[in-house]
Amino acid sequence: MTKLQDKKATRVWPVIKAYSKAAFKYPGFLTMLLIGGLAIELTSVGGPLVMREFINTLSSHQPSPETVHSLLLILGAFGVVLLFGWAGQRVRLFALTRLEIRAMVDLSHQAFSYLLGHSYDYFTSNFTGTLTRRVNRYSQSFEKIVDQLVFNFYSTLLFAVGVIVILSLQNIWLGLGLLLWTIVFTFVQIHMTRKWQPLRIEKSEQDSKLSGTLSDAVSNHSA
Repeated sequence: MTKLQDKKATRVWPVIKAYSKAAFKYPGFLTMLLIGGLAIELTSVGGPLVMREFINTLSSHQPSPETVHSLLLILGAFGVVLLFGWAGQRVRLFALTRLEIRAMVDLSHQAFSYLLGHSYDYFTSNFTGTLTRRVNRYSQSFEKIVDQLVFNFYSTLLFAVGVIVILSLQNIWLGLGLLLWTIVFTFVQIHMTRKWQPLRIEKSEQDSKLSGTLSDAVSNHSA
């Protein structure tokens, strides 16, 4: 049994390491997640390009059987692109759901096993409700972080890279301008996140105390 220790501030890298270990335990779902996200963003970038070709063909050619045939082929290609994106969405949703459920179960077991390794003094010196809240938040935060990485960071990164490449092929200055804007925007977002992080930590701590106090008060009401 471990002895009661003073509370230490949570550090980022140990949490990232624990979450990464839980996620990489299921490489198949991770691979499906990355492939599905890539398919979706390829559709987002490629779909407008196909429709541009459709509009150019429609506006620059006289009505003829050949023009109609070309337009039908372009529409067929656009349908294939949409089907590709739909398949990517289904694959991503399936992999994301399975990955998060299994990883959260593993993290819950890990946190519960670690909690039971403490001494009796530790449990008498802390609210039971607060400890329960922290164990639940440890596993539930994995879902929130993965959702942010998949739907915001990864998707935005792929989309930005695709748009920058396409613009650069059309005009190098447009591509460089968008690249510069993306770098500045990312830097500002990181700076603002660091500024707000102490407030988020304080909010989380107070939320844990409040939930724990309410839980203990309800549990001990009959006493």
